[in-house]
Amino acid sequence: LRGEWTRPQTTALLVGSYIDSWFEGTLDEFKATHPEIYKKSKGSLVLKADFMQAEEIIKFVQKDPMFMRYMGGRKQVIMTAELFGTQWKIKMDSYHNDKIVDLKVMRSMERIMGKSFVEHWGYDLQMAIYSAVEGRDIATYLAVVTKQDPPDKEIISIPRWRRVELLEDVERK
Repeated sequence: LRGEWTRPQTTALLVGSYIDSWFEGTLDEFKATHPEIYKKSKGSLVLKADFMQAEEIIKFVQKDPMFMRYMGGRKQVIMTAELFGTQWKIKMDSYHNDKIVDLKVMRSMERIMGKSFVEHWGYDLQMAIYSAVEGRDIATYLAVVTKQDPPDKEIISIPRWRRVELLEDVERK
């Protein structure tokens, strides 16, 4: 909440941030402040392979009007609230009047250890917290695109019953 902790940067997080910054309209600024995404090749700077792949993912999702609509809300909206006696801070990728959408750039959408990737990584819990902090019974979605060749994409709804169930579990704990 006080901004004292910063998550260490990994290539996977940088790729996600690269794509996020494109949706925000701040990709040029991102490129200027992240020289680690470039390598020297024949005397000039070129994007590293992971970020060339990110460019392909961007081209891929641009062709899907529905995906673009879901990602078309206000970008990186921050809210805070107290839930269950604890302060929470969220940062929503795409905030609409009627829904919250979070972008996920994944290796794949395959099941992990018998669970959906959504449940395995706790994305359903994340969206439950987002809707609770936002303060309304608002629809929540994941806009997912994979790094596969070719990429895959999906809009995934996190239903109200699941968010309620997860919030009840957080409150108990």
